[in-house]
Amino acid sequence: MPSLSHRLVASLAVALALIVTLSGSAMGLDWSLPERVTDTRPSELSALHELASASGRLHLVHGRVGPKADDDRLVYQRSPNGGRGWSAEQTLFAATEAQRILIRNFAVVAEGDLVAVAWRTRGVEGTSLWVRRSEDRGSTWRPRQLVAETPIQRGLGVPALSASGDTVMAAWTDRATGPILLRRSVDGARTFGVTRVMGRTSLSIDCDAEVLDGLVGLGVAGAIVHLAWSDGRDRGCVADALLVRSSKDGGRTWRAQRRASRQPTYGWPEMTARGTVLLMTLQRPDGGFVVVRSRDTGATFRERAFRPTRDRALGAADILLAGGGAAWLVYTDIAYEGPDVVASRVRFRVSTDNGRTWGAGTAVVGHTDKLRQATNVVAHGTTPVVVFQTGPTDGSASDIVVVRAE
Repeated sequence: MPSLSHRLVASLAVALALIVTLSGSAMGLDWSLPERVTDTRPSELSALHELASASGRLHLVHGRVGPKADDDRLVYQRSPNGGRGWSAEQTLFAATEAQRILIRNFAVVAEGDLVAVAWRTRGVEGTSLWVRRSEDRGSTWRPRQLVAETPIQRGLGVPALSASGDTVMAAWTDRATGPILLRRSVDGARTFGVTRVMGRTSLSIDCDAEVLDGLVGLGVAGAIVHLAWSDGRDRGCVADALLVRSSKDGGRTWRAQRRASRQPTYGWPEMTARGTVLLMTLQRPDGGFVVVRSRDTGATFRERAFRPTRDRALGAADILLAGGGAAWLVYTDIAYEGPDVVASRVRFRVSTDNGRTWGAGTAVVGHTDKLRQATNVVAHGTTPVVVFQTGPTDGSASDIVVVRAE
């Protein structure tokens, strides 16, 4: 993410009190009480997690970090029943002397029996980007493979993954000079092709240093693939452009880049695609977020801003095209008294026309005086499942929590 010194990025952190008020329903369905998936013991959670769904299973990856050399780990859990129960934590990566630090911000995709996870490490030899895959819906995992590496201290940017059939793509930014890079696999992430330069960015994720990162996203609908990234002027730390390239043949050839949005944002697009429709969300510095929509495979775009009421702020939104014209939007809603957070909630919106219009927001998790962060939504069958992290107002993470529409 962009620098946590930003108040609104910090307001991504939106957490759970043990007693919450649930209100309303979505699509005629009530929401379950929040249930803990995992907690901080025996080491600290990293600030973000990622969630995917396929073939009736949910796939969750999150990080654990700590002061000792062997504390940092990438952890995987799965649920076969829509989040009602979860497997024990399985370590996909454990820190080594050469790769000591697990860098937060991961990516996970699921397609049929395939699950693929991407993450970065930093150590004495520089920064590395890894991918690990499972061919049996997360039951067992193949050895990790190296996708990119650099000895330069600024390292590699936040990774994105997409999967459709046997085609898997990984994208990231070279943080030293700003190229947007992509590698493509046509054998289910067993091997990856050459690294391809897809564009460039001047967006810095650190307002005090030139650490360039386009904060890339990938969205896929069959053979249609969309790659998005953000750009900023003069290596500023607020983006002023969202750029998109689209492919209709599984990533073999790509349309020239198009500007999808000119709004000022923090620059990390959440993406979902189905058929010819593409939806993306971006968080705004003014306490709102924007939904960007294309109905013609990325040829043209329209956008709608969602703004908070007075003394509130909206956290980053996740979005999903769920099929049958349904689209879901989940985000956090934080109340302030001056600079202090006094309450927060998770809110959910439904569209019945593929994101062209949206219904009123519903409180999935209602009033609480704690913070929540990193809301993710996936589909289990035809109903939504929302996973988020809890923690104190400093933005640190305490627990991962799930709620389900029932």
